[in-house]
Amino acid sequence: MTLGERVKERRQAKHLTAAELTRLSGYSSCSSISKIEHGVNGVPLTKINKLAEALETTTGYLIGLTDNPERRAE
Repeated sequence: MTLGERVKERRQAKHLTAAELTRLSGYSSCSSISKIEHGVNGVPLTKINKLAEALETTTGYLIGLTDNPERRAE
């Protein structure tokens, strides 16, 4: 699964619209999220952390190091 597919799957699982994810992750437009989800744009390293926080997941999940989208209990 690609990073874009993981972002989209997690966004939908959290019942977030693209506009909500845009706001939560610090992007300036919904088209940026759409382009990420469709694999048109990559994600700068500085934004991966913001996306992971907004999607309540880990950076490892987004970049494919793990298939578990849940954060560990702290």
